[in-house]
Amino acid sequence: MTSIRYLSTADVAQVLEPSAAMDALAAGFKALSAGQVQAPPRPKIDVPGKGFGLAMLAWMPERHVAL
Repeated sequence: MTSIRYLSTADVAQVLEPSAAMDALAAGFKALSAGQVQAPPRPKIDVPGKGFGLAMLAWMPERHVAL
């Protein structure tokens, strides 16, 4: 069974370069606007009394599927 890796804010801050993240976001939104990204509507599961789960899938050529 595969385990889920949880990252803290400090974990992310150690490895994330803010300017590189902004460049990647800009490129992604540009590709989305150009119709080069597959991004279906977000599915939602409600669990009464417990909460809910959301997923956001996306894919673009030469990239991995993102969830």
